[in-house]
Amino acid sequence: MKRFLINLAIIGLVIVSPSLVNAQTGFYLGLLGGYSAQKPSLSNFEFEFDRDPSFVYGARLGLKFMMLAVEGVFFQASHSLTTDDPAFIFWANRQVDTNFLGVQLKYFLPLLMLQPYFSLGYGYFGANVEAIGQDRQGSWNAGVGVELHLGKKFALLGEGRYFFSQLEIDNEEMKFGQFVLSGGFNFYF
Repeated sequence: MKRFLINLAIIGLVIVSPSLVNAQTGFYLGLLGGYSAQKPSLSNFEFEFDRDPSFVYGARLGLKFMMLAVEGVFFQASHSLTTDDPAFIFWANRQVDTNFLGVQLKYFLPLLMLQPYFSLGYGYFGANVEAIGQDRQGSWNAGVGVELHLGKKFALLGEGRYFFSQLEIDNEEMKFGQFVLSGGFNFYF
């Protein structure tokens, strides 16, 4: 039992020791794809549409140095407004194309190959509701993720991110609470 605990402690030290990390630094380019869950609401009426999941895709370009990274990110998703409420039938079954273009700041927790991170971002969130209107406004987002380094030039990623967005479409204030769960990869230069 004593030998098992000593081996476990040594393995744990090797995994979490920041001094053993050969951190990947420099520029990177990556692609992402995943799941987007959106639950838009009309604030003036305190009305929420049904949740509509969809596929999301995008790209990122960033600069990583030690435990910090700054990246530009773009993503696009297409959802539908669904509701059974007859008072909002004009809005029902409309396609909603959403996109985001912004900057993220990431803080990495340095482990050997696996690097979890926290991120905070700001950018322009836009939505185009079919045959009704469109808008684009500044929006904050927050997320957590993990990056798995497979060599010096390649990494796989998994990330969850929530967007806090509020737009004005057809003179109605719409909130777009959007959660994005994505996976992807980065190439380092």
